[in-house]
Parts: sequence; structure tokens; C-alpha cells
Amino acid sequence: MHARRWWVPLIGAAVVGAGWLAAAGANAVSSAAAKGQVGAPADSGGGPPLGEDEARGRDIAFYERRVAQDSQSALDQTMLATLYVQRARATGEVSDYARAESLARRSIAQRTARNGQTFALLASTLMARHAFREARDVARGADSLWPGVATHLALLGEIELEIGDYAAADSHFSAIHFDGEQFGVAARLARWRELTGRVAAARRLLRTAATRVDRRDDLPREQVAWFHYRLGELELRAGRLDAADSALRRGLAVFPDDYRILGALARLATARREWERSIEHGDRAIAIQLDPAALGTVSEAYAALGDTARSSEYARAMTV
Repeated sequence: MHARRWWVPLIGAAVVGAGWLAAAGANAVSSAAAKGQVGAPADSGGGPPLGEDEARGRDIAFYERRVAQDSQSALDQTMLATLYVQRARATGEVSDYARAESLARRSIAQRTARNGQTFALLASTLMARHAFREARDVARGADSLWPGVATHLALLGEIELEIGDYAAADSHFSAIHFDGEQFGVAARLARWRELTGRVAAARRLLRTAATRVDRRDDLPREQVAWFHYRLGELELRAGRLDAADSALRRGLAVFPDDYRILGALARLATARREWERSIEHGDRAIAIQLDPAALGTVSEAYAALGDTARSSEYARAMTV
């Protein structure tokens, strides 16, 4: 089995960084191109349009040069941190979260005013390594500097859900004045509503959010696919297997190498007792990212087929 490294993505850590990530990137690219900067982000040099991975790689190289040349640019540090987070979410490369965390801290140290998005970015990277209490401190700092902002309240509420402080989470989620437009906020609200027994309301929020991101052409594919993944996971937990299958396959059509969706499809196949299909999806997920949950699913499928040797092989891999 080939994989990069162990990584257990949880719902909170996988949350999309909302629309500002792509918007900020697009604005920076446009600005760089307008100024005629050599090697501007995602510049194909007049050739065929770049693929998303290649474009992101060029963007990262561009901002790495800028940060090396000007270590005092808070904006460039935030842009590079954002790109690292996008790559980490697409590939499961954990080291990119550490790089993003370091850059976000430097950006905040250099500038607090008009830097609220970097606070949210830093909190997300801390959540990715399960440093929830530190992430809560960062989110509280953002909320104190910019009180009442829906994205900050939703971020704080989600972190509190991870910590288990449901009363505080309820207070922050209840304070949100949701306008229906912010799909990142919608995803966090949906999780809160699901956990508080309002599954139908959560489903409506996620369906609407997924429809909205499908219409966007300025978001990374993994971010768009993530909303379908979230909806599929909700449907799977609710036992609505056909609806889960539909949502997950829509997400996979957007981003075929999404190991989270492949892992969810493996669990869905297990729920249907389709053992060979569970193994197929699970192995595809594991080949991209070595996830203990996917290993466990494949182990279960082999056990159901009576192949105890292969089942034990996958079970042992979970403990390495």
C-alpha cells in the first residue's frame, strides 16, 4: 500500500475556508497580472490553461518567493498560508498545515487590523492538529476584535462542539444572523443543527450550500466536493443510503481523487453489505491517504467475505 502518512480528518478540521480564500487569491492574481509581475500566480504563459494542481503549485512557488523577498508582508504570508491549507485539504499532506500555521502566526504578529481572515485560518490549522483549546483562544480573539461577525461566531461554535462545550456552542450559533449567502457558515450551522436533532434543517442547509458552490467557478474542486461529502455523510448517518450515494457521487464527479469521499463510499457499501465494492473504494482512498477509518472498513469487508488473512493485514496496518 502506498500513502503519504497517517491522517485522520474530522468534520471540524475539514471545513472549507469560506469564500474569502478563493476571492483573495483571485484578487491577488488579478493584481499581479495587472502590474505585469514576472511569474505571477497561475500564469500559463499563453499556453493551454493550467490544471488546478499545477496552478496551485505555481501560486505557491510565486508566494514563497514573495515572502522570502519581503518577510514583513502580512498579506503575502496569509496568501501563502491559504494555499498551503488548500493543498493540505486536497492531498492530506499534514506538513502543509504546519507551514500554514507558522505563516498565519507571523501575519497576525505583523498586522491585526483588517486581518480577521488570518485569525480564522490560524484557528483552522490548529483544529487540523486537534489543538482545539488553542484554536478556541484564537477564535475568541477574532470575535473580541470583530464582535458579531457570523463567520467568527460559527468558527467559535464549531470549536466548542469539538471540545464538548455544547452550551457555549449553542450560545454562539444562536447569535448568528444567517443571511443564507455564506456557505461556510451554513456548513457549520448544519452540523450544529444535526447534533441538536434538527436533521431535516441541517439537510436543507447543506443542500442549499452545495447548490451554491456548484455555481462557483472560483473555488478549488476539493472545496466544492467537500460540501457534497458533508451532505453524503449526513445522509449516511441518517440511514438514507440512496441519498448518501447520490451526494457522494456528485462530489466524486467534481474531485475524483477525494479520499474522504472514497472512504465514505466504502462505508456506504459496507452498510449495503456490498463487500467487494467497499474494498474497491477503501483501497482507492488508502492509496491516496492512509486513513485508519478506511483501513478498518476494508478489514471489516474482508472479514465478511471470510478472508481472515487479508482482514488481519488491514487491521494490523491500523496499529502501525
